[in-house]
Amino acid sequence: MAIVREFEFKTGKGGKAVTIGQITDAHINTVNSYDMQDAEIADSFAHRKWGAGGTHIPKFCYALEYCKDFDRIILTGDILDYYSSASKNILAGAFERYKNVIACIGGHELTLEMETDNVNVRSLRDRYTLLEEFWCNDIHYYSEILEGKVTVILLDNNTELWMEQKEMFDEDQYRRLANDIESARNHGRIILMFMHEAIYSGKSETVTDLFDGKVYELRMVLPQEGTFSRKAYDLIVSSSDVIKGIFFGHEHSDFDIDIQAGFYKNGEYVNCNIPAHCLTSNSLGNEEHIVKITVD
Repeated sequence: MAIVREFEFKTGKGGKAVTIGQITDAHINTVNSYDMQDAEIADSFAHRKWGAGGTHIPKFCYALEYCKDFDRIILTGDILDYYSSASKNILAGAFERYKNVIACIGGHELTLEMETDNVNVRSLRDRYTLLEEFWCNDIHYYSEILEGKVTVILLDNNTELWMEQKEMFDEDQYRRLANDIESARNHGRIILMFMHEAIYSGKSETVTDLFDGKVYELRMVLPQEGTFSRKAYDLIVSSSDVIKGIFFGHEHSDFDIDIQAGFYKNGEYVNCNIPAHCLTSNSLGNEEHIVKITVD
């Protein structure tokens, strides 16, 4: 039995409602004989016991089946526990079977080393290439207009710049985001954003997991001034007239926060926060964990 968190957005545009499912942090962990010839993957197989042997795969498949008739299924990263040919084949098969799936990555897809205490032998660029060869959409930035009423935007906030230079977004992502925001504003659409990790909310956050009740401090970083990460962040938090929700994973928790935000109307700044929703890992517990979004 799936645990489903439901969110609804009203656009006033009429017509067909849009349904979107979110699944996150499935942590598929399996290998095959080909993988065992790779020293990095074989080492991870020897050390990483959580989810080993593909024990998380059935729940991932059940979650996909639950959402199969939705307009889109959006995966928000860490679907792979670490890169292996066998795990890649599972995810590539899901992309092929469910044509309504779009996805962004987390940090786990970009590593072949898991609990080994070793650094990746392959360069980060080479690891991105491994994913780009089978991924279902542009990994770094993808947007799509659904039924003329909502633009969904998927952002990789585990970019090369973030991992190597402590940036979250790059120039290309910033410019594409600016274009999508302008287009949505001009055509009266709302925007829903999907990414693996939370952006800075504007203040320190103590969150309570709706799934298991644990309380902890949420770690978030305000990007440095003068970077494209900061430009993208400032753009997001000054566009809450069109950006109506941000959905993410990573924390293995269910909680909601408000991103301090606003927008300009007739030359005056209007405070209007952006609700942000974290979905817990689909691998946890006995049930599938799904967000269902309806845009009407």
